[in-house]
Amino acid sequence: MDIFTHAALGWAVSPTPECVAGSILPDVALLGHRRGLQPPLAYRWTHSILFAAAIAPLSPQAALGILTHIALDIPTHGVKFATQPFYPLAGWHLATATEWEFWNRTWITAALLVAFALTYRTIFLS
Repeated sequence: MDIFTHAALGWAVSPTPECVAGSILPDVALLGHRRGLQPPLAYRWTHSILFAAAIAPLSPQAALGILTHIALDIPTHGVKFATQPFYPLAGWHLATATEWEFWNRTWITAALLVAFALTYRTIFLS
C-alpha cells in the first residue's frame, strides 16, 4: 500500500508522531529500490512482527505503527511483495491480492481498515 494510506491508518489508530512514523518505517527498506525487482531482504525483516517487537522497548507507539503497517500490507500485497509477518520464523503469507497500484481494488480494503480504525477510536477511545 502507499505511504499516505499507511500514515493515515497509523494516525487513525493513535494520533501520535511516533505511531505515524512507525506506520511508514517498514517501507524505508524500499528506498532506492527499482520497480519490477524482487524486494530486498531488509523488506522482509521490516515487515515482520519481530521487527515491531525489537522497536517496542524503544517506542511502543512506533511498534504499534509498524503493526498497523503489517496489518494493512497483508491483504493488499500480491506474491512478490507478500508480507510474511512471522519472518524469519515462518514464511507464511496471504497473497490473494494483485500487487497494489494506485486505485486498484486493494484500495477498498485499505479505506475500510482506516475507516474502521477511526470509528473504533471515536467510539471506544474518546
